[in-house]
Formats: sequence, C-alpha cells, structure tokens
Amino acid sequence: MFAGFCIPAVAMACNSTACDTALSAGIRVTVVGGGGASPGVGAAGAPSAETCTATVEIEPSTSDFECYSYEGDCICAGLQETTGSYTVTATLGDEVETAEVKIEEDECGVITEELCFFGAC
Repeated sequence: MFAGFCIPAVAMACNSTACDTALSAGIRVTVVGGGGASPGVGAAGAPSAETCTATVEIEPSTSDFECYSYEGDCICAGLQETTGSYTVTATLGDEVETAEVKIEEDECGVITEELCFFGAC
C-alpha cells in the first residue's frame, strides 16, 4: 500500500476509514458577490466560467482551477488531489484579498481547503 493513499478494497488497513474513489479538489474558493448578474450556461448546460465578475489567482500558478457564477457568488475549485502551499488572491472591483493555504492529505487523499473572500460563506 502506498503511504498516504487508501485503496477502497483494503480500507480496513487504512485505520478503518472507508475511502471513496472520487477525486477531491484541493481547494474551493467562494468570492461573495463575485458572480455575474445571471448565471451563464456553458457546454451541456453547465454553469459558464465567463460569468464571474471577480478574479481568483493561485500562486504557484496552475491550469487545474476553474471558476463559475452561482447565486451571485463566484465559486472556484481545483488542484485535484494536489498537496502543497499556495497563495490565493481574489479581486472584486478595486478590492483585493489574499490568503495563504496549505493543502494536506490523509489516508484517503487530499483534505479540501475552503476559502471565503469579501464576506461570510
């Protein structure tokens, strides 16, 4: 068995933790009030990424990060099963907020870090 990884068929060997096989986002970001006025629709009826009025940047940069508008907020997620330390910067109009985050893992995979900018989530 690989260190830090739990294979569902042998979950009993992983501290009796039942792991699922779904990939988990390393980070989920909500920018309160950063969504578009009305959600757009992209391919196959999915929310459209172009509707966010906020911008969210991650350093070190990654292409594994997508944002979409949902109920007036901008929701972003990514870094699938990726650990490490990141700086996340959200911009909404002239306002900028920054947070440092460290994504860690347990026996089943990454532990999703949730960040909220410009309000309470």
